[in-house]
Amino acid sequence: MTESIDPRHRARAQQIAEAIWDKKGLDVVARHVREIAQYTDDMIICTARSDRQAMAIADHIEETLRKLRSEKPNSVEGRSNGHWILLDYGDFVVHVFVRPVRAYYELDRLYADAPRIPLEEPQWMRDELPDPDAEYAYESGWDVPAGTD
Repeated sequence: MTESIDPRHRARAQQIAEAIWDKKGLDVVARHVREIAQYTDDMIICTARSDRQAMAIADHIEETLRKLRSEKPNSVEGRSNGHWILLDYGDFVVHVFVRPVRAYYELDRLYADAPRIPLEEPQWMRDELPDPDAEYAYESGWDVPAGTD
């Protein structure tokens, strides 16, 4: 993948990541997927510790992009249960997952060949990185999405 990443895309990914970190979202990854996915240019993926946190993150992303860029999503999916919320803005999408659902669908693995968009993490992330092997409490106590086992 030799395609360079437009600085405007980098700036937008950083703003989205900062909105995620404002609500203490984890494991933020931004990728330029234009050469792999025909439906969007960029993808941002993050993890929430609970469905409530996922909804708060998604709400804050929408509010931030509306305020800073006058952008509204074309569609929002998954808000009713908060396990996987998809914000589709056309040329970029944001996936907000709870940990077991992110692990189950493995989007990180599916798009691993796409170039990462570099993000500058906040100081608290560098100082207090959570243990990646830690078990995070999940409010509803399930492991995989219903109907997929």
